[in-house]
Amino acid sequence: DLDSDADGIPDQVEGSADADSDGQKNFVDPDADGDGLQDSVEGASDPDLDGTPSFLDADSDGDLIADADEGNVDTDGDLTPDFLDTDSDGDGLSDL
Repeated sequence: DLDSDADGIPDQVEGSADADSDGQKNFVDPDADGDGLQDSVEGASDPDLDGTPSFLDADSDGDLIADADEGNVDTDGDLTPDFLDTDSDGDGLSDL
């Protein structure tokens, strides 16, 4: 499969829509959902099982905090970036 933007997600998976309305089709857009996180970081998995792959999901972990706000940092040092971590500060309480 082709991967025109070299993000590790095949063009066929990304599709030709323009999810963030920036004038770039998803398959050539390094940040298809416009959340500030590169698609190569977010990937095509669906950790919150909402039917939307992370590269298009505004809230990849389903904790009601936008990926754009959580970012690709690991606040609690558990090797899970905050945008995928439902307890991003490691206090034992869900971010929900």
